[in-house]
Amino acid sequence: MSRKQPISKPSIKKGAEKGLGLGEAVGLALLGSKFPFLSTSLLAKARQMDIPVTVHVAIGTDIIHLHPSMDARATGQTSHKDFKLFVPSSVPWKTGYI
Repeated sequence: MSRKQPISKPSIKKGAEKGLGLGEAVGLALLGSKFPFLSTSLLAKARQMDIPVTVHVAIGTDIIHLHPSMDARATGQTSHKDFKLFVPSSVPWKTGYI
């Protein structure tokens, strides 16, 4: 496995410290980077246009979760923030659940 740190790791940690969601945190990091293919990034473009994008992580289901620098607390915190943003916009709470 590569020891190079992915762009998402520091951006997720900074996002957690600032109380951001994962989508917003990574989108901001991408906008401040020289990431190749930035013009086709959904997260970067949404952040640029102030459109929320939510990211819902299932810990352990992606190869990045095996990286030694993966921060489960920050990942869970930012993903949960996105979940709380998503739920009210998805369905009316007439029955109390989705």
